[in-house]
Amino acid sequence: MRVAEKIIVTAQRDAADAAFAEIQSIAPGAKPVKFLSPEARLISLPCGFPALAEKLRAAPKAAIFIRHIFPAAYISALREADRGAAWLNGGSAGAAFSVQMRVEPRDGALYARAAEILRGTEETLTARGFVKDDKNPEWVASLFIHGEDLYAGVSACADNLSKWNGGEMRFKKDADFISRAEFKLLEAFEVFGIARGSVLSENARQAALSALDLGAAPGGWTKALLERGYRVTAVDPAEMHERLKERENFTHLKDIAQRLPAGGQYDLIVNDMRMDMFDSCRVMLDTAERLKPNGQAVITLKLSPGGWRKKTLRALELLEKKYRVLGARQLFHNREEVTVWLAHPPLQHHNA
Repeated sequence: MRVAEKIIVTAQRDAADAAFAEIQSIAPGAKPVKFLSPEARLISLPCGFPALAEKLRAAPKAAIFIRHIFPAAYISALREADRGAAWLNGGSAGAAFSVQMRVEPRDGALYARAAEILRGTEETLTARGFVKDDKNPEWVASLFIHGEDLYAGVSACADNLSKWNGGEMRFKKDADFISRAEFKLLEAFEVFGIARGSVLSENARQAALSALDLGAAPGGWTKALLERGYRVTAVDPAEMHERLKERENFTHLKDIAQRLPAGGQYDLIVNDMRMDMFDSCRVMLDTAERLKPNGQAVITLKLSPGGWRKKTLRALELLEKKYRVLGARQLFHNREEVTVWLAHPPLQHHNA
């Protein structure tokens, strides 16, 4: 066994280099140690994990492509793993915990050994007075088996940038499922904490919030908003899904976003249009005045080949002309895109 200041970083496989660049921007001197899978890397840090996590959380543009991180404080040959007795520290008795396990390669024999280690870790934590809660843990014991090696660490769930194993938040299709796009907005609401009455301004205290869905067809995002109690105005020249046409609080404007009729303000504007990210940003800039004071917006930036991080940061700078960037992440349900959470008006900068 050896104790080291190392972390495991997970990202979408095409964004792994961008995620590592984000680590280096916060922690100069960070170095890649090992590729554990197309999505996961072992990285050495010049600073401690808590310091890195705090810096990443503090800056909304610092961890766009990083999906999930955890400290690899315990590294051992799998055959010598001691069920975590040497590394299970942190948290306090009574705290909610979860044990998260990943295995590479996905081999049956490795999974059998992984299951044994997972059970042993859960038993150890339970015996120490922790309470198992896989849905809303405060602390996470993270385990990553890579061939014959075990990497493990304990961390506060908030420090991992995601409470889901590997940052992979999953949803089940319901009976009224319209499109996979629904999951993108559902995940954005969860990850960014966009909840009625807490972050959607004073307007959120009203019984029914208003939302404008740009490029709405076939209606996945509209459906998700309706189910959260919004009155939704959907804008798209294409037809909306049949299941939406009889819903209350739903209006369809059959036109493009660029020809939105004058008048009307909204608590929330969302935009998942399939267009160049900079064109989409310009649509959002033109629409900013449609937001009520302290209103919110969610937009997906479609990524084109090459320079993902550089292009995304340029797009965020463009949006900051009329918005505050509250969060920007390449979510699990994003493919070649980034989801951005915005507020209007922007921060006012004053010269000293």
